[in-house]
Amino acid sequence: MMRTHRLAGVALALLLVGVALRQPLTITFLAVAAALLTDTAIDALGHRRKGNVPTRTWLTHTPLTAAAAGALTALAVALTFRGLTRLPVDPSLIILAGVLASQAHMALDAVTGGGIYLTRTRRLALAHLRYNNPALNTAIGLASLLSVASSLIMVIHT
Repeated sequence: MMRTHRLAGVALALLLVGVALRQPLTITFLAVAAALLTDTAIDALGHRRKGNVPTRTWLTHTPLTAAAAGALTALAVALTFRGLTRLPVDPSLIILAGVLASQAHMALDAVTGGGIYLTRTRRLALAHLRYNNPALNTAIGLASLLSVASSLIMVIHT
């Protein structure tokens, strides 16, 4: 499911920033980087082990805390880029991409049996599917890849 999360976040960042908002390639690249790093941050900070099984925690698996993780991660991407290159970068679209990627992560986790947290103790699981469901992961992965490919074509040719 991790690859599926990352693909979905990249697809949404490309669609929003690169295609819908027609931003320059630099901003589009930073939005994609923010989406990838947001997903990594959510997984790194939001799991603990129960025995040999990784489980989600409320720390980054509520819609609000995930959005905060996405915004902070994306802000770090924008500020790091600005600091390294000295180029003026408006972080707002990059932050939006990070938040969008975080909510895509929550939506995908919500259809699994573990669900997501609504509060520290209350969970929501919409479909109770296994996180490693091959049919679901393949369908989401293919839809995301198609979206990434079509977005890249549109970004390159406009």
